[in-house]
Amino acid sequence: GAKWNYKITVIVPIYNCEKYIKNCLDSILNSTLKEIEIICTDDGSKDNTLEILNEYSKKYSNIKIVLNVENLGAAKSRNFAMNLSHGEYIAFLDSDDTVENDFYQKLYNRAKDTNADVIKGSYKDALNDCWDFQINEKIKQDKNNFCCEYCCSIFKKEFIEKNNIVFPLLIDMEDPVFALLCAIKAKNIEIVDDAFISIFHRFDSQTSSAPTLRRIKDRLKGLEIITDIINSNEISKDSYIYIISKWLIITYTNSSKRINKDIMELLSKEIIRIFEKLKYKKDILEMIEKDAIYLSSILKSQNWQNSFSFLQEIQISKLNCEIENLKNTINSFENCFFPKKEGYIEPKDAKIICLGDNETNIAKKYNQILNSYDYGNQSWLIFLNNHIEIKQDPKDLNKITKNLNHDSIYGLFGAKKTIFKNKTLISKTGFTIYKNKNDNTISQSGKYPFSFEKVDTINNFCLIIHSSLIQKYNLRFDENLAFELYNEDFCIGAKEKYNIDSYVIPIFNYNSSFNDVSYNYQIELKYLKKKYQNQYALEHALIGKTNASQLNRKDQMLFIIRQKLGKK
Repeated sequence: GAKWNYKITVIVPIYNCEKYIKNCLDSILNSTLKEIEIICTDDGSKDNTLEILNEYSKKYSNIKIVLNVENLGAAKSRNFAMNLSHGEYIAFLDSDDTVENDFYQKLYNRAKDTNADVIKGSYKDALNDCWDFQINEKIKQDKNNFCCEYCCSIFKKEFIEKNNIVFPLLIDMEDPVFALLCAIKAKNIEIVDDAFISIFHRFDSQTSSAPTLRRIKDRLKGLEIITDIINSNEISKDSYIYIISKWLIITYTNSSKRINKDIMELLSKEIIRIFEKLKYKKDILEMIEKDAIYLSSILKSQNWQNSFSFLQEIQISKLNCEIENLKNTINSFENCFFPKKEGYIEPKDAKIICLGDNETNIAKKYNQILNSYDYGNQSWLIFLNNHIEIKQDPKDLNKITKNLNHDSIYGLFGAKKTIFKNKTLISKTGFTIYKNKNDNTISQSGKYPFSFEKVDTINNFCLIIHSSLIQKYNLRFDENLAFELYNEDFCIGAKEKYNIDSYVIPIFNYNSSFNDVSYNYQIELKYLKKKYQNQYALEHALIGKTNASQLNRKDQMLFIIRQKLGKK
């Protein structure tokens, strides 16, 4: 067989992605499969992307940079890079996505075991770690159902070249056309469910905003190409209906974000024209009606002239529902965070990052925020659990944050170890008013106001840190701590590695947590006890080795009384 310089070539089309490209490249470079070539095609970026690419290419010989003289678009860039590739298999990755360490290893191993033309993994949402195996199950039933998610796949280069498969020169819908051509030509497609690529949904991306007229026209061209492909090849009825229904809905739904009479009529007229070319119209309409009733209505009526007014009615109905939901949300969060009132002032130079009890992998999500944060705009970062309501007067809060040292970590509630009678006491400090979810009782913990107090750790209520400190030491949360103790570990790690101190500061707040110790806390406590040798106090436990034992309940009360009396 042919001799290859690399096992896999990963092609990464790039345009203005300085915030994301490092994470993307690092994820590939950290792969357990090492024989990987990376071809980055820069399509005329106007930010610092090219500087980052040059930095990486000097450091890593397997990274190649292709500079487009003009903006060619992702499709043409990918086609050009495929011709330059030296890998046995070809893969594609968007510049704001990342792969898990074993992603390419798993796919390549399956490729060598089966000699498959295409090997597909799974997409995972970068923010919530959720994935959907329905598409993989569809492909297992019929390989021709591979009409999307091509970025979590690898393709045999000989197969691509032999069948002359390229991306159509469109700015949208080029991906499903490429995937579908591969599906039809491939002898077999293998699925590896547990090989993951993490998809990051950017709110500033072209696909998340209202589409341009050119993009809508290219979507329609892509839809027609898909129609011609499935009409001219032997495809089962079930796959035919699945493929075209999926892309009819996506094309129409995504394009109708742009509310304009002329554009909507053009879109509807073209969709109706393409629909007339299809087989199994009745079955397709039934499938579409489940997810896009307005599209099925237009296709049934064949009345593109009234499509704009019909869509307006749908949009108005949806907006009314959203307004009601928003009202309910506002009512449920009344007085949360910084309640509006006369002379209301929001905290200056601060960014609130709020996740909550129902979230999973909070440490990972915090890191994703830190990785994508624009450190050119330095500010205080407030990592806030959603069961905390800040009640501090914003004017007073601004005074507090204004006087904080940028070289320390702060929080609302923490713990420190104290030696009393040669025994160790966990001394909790800070203030909160508990509104217990179990029985709706209200209780106070701590005294307000109080002076800044140095602590070992800050709990997961709230952690405040300046972005300049994050940037200076590249501080991150330990992603092994998915549910609990991520703030505590952050404080300990910062202290041990860089001698950064943590303080509890006086900010008035309500806390609606259960105020109990969860099973996850106990599991993650074992992890922390193994991780650190030095002793530190957490809210409910001590970690690290010490000769001192914990105080019994009687001595704890004696210690607290002596503290209040000002005695040592």
